[in-house]
Amino acid sequence: MKILKILALSTAHTTCSTAVWDGDRVSAFREGQSSRSAELLVPMIEDTMADAEETFTTLDAISVITGPGSFTGLRVGLAAARSIALVSELPSIGLNSMEVNAAFVLSHVNDNESIVAALEARNHEVYMQIFHPEGKDVRAICAPQRVKVDGTTPILPETGGVIVGNAAVFLSTKVNQTKGFRVIDPCHAPDARALAKLAHTRITRFGISICSTPSPLYLHPLPPL
Repeated sequence: MKILKILALSTAHTTCSTAVWDGDRVSAFREGQSSRSAELLVPMIEDTMADAEETFTTLDAISVITGPGSFTGLRVGLAAARSIALVSELPSIGLNSMEVNAAFVLSHVNDNESIVAALEARNHEVYMQIFHPEGKDVRAICAPQRVKVDGTTPILPETGGVIVGNAAVFLSTKVNQTKGFRVIDPCHAPDARALAKLAHTRITRFGISICSTPSPLYLHPLPPL
């Protein structure tokens, strides 16, 4: 099987990060402030590629977080991914924040447990999606959603499992039916390393045909211009 080399860009959350996946590992990683992603991302890409001793001609694909998350961050990351893919004639794959987070904790989950990925939104709301483990991948059992957490809405599966993400603690303390669930890595938001690993898993599993032009995932109205 061909060794895959993938550039990953994550700009949707608290940090702006870049990584290169080489075969079975992350060979280079850089991280900066998400609030400065517009000025930091291109230099970080250049530095990460140099650290990995790669050029765009040696890559097989580009991966990017599609959201939900910071509007500005998402636009910066998606624009960069699309531009690189177009100029370098590379396929690109977009993955949402929750599936990247869910795949990040697979080693801590049993086959019959659910994974609830929960990320901070606003106004006592969380972005969340529920998954089941599927080998080295995760299978979504509901669509990504923005949920109002008021302690009464039954939003968790009955099978128990784990809650992951930077809204994990908030969700676990506000929802009544958390028996059987445990919080893992509550501060984690998806970064380029986790994205690169999942992108590699998906392309290896489904082939390069899974790639398509990434589109942003917005789970609430766009802010006024």
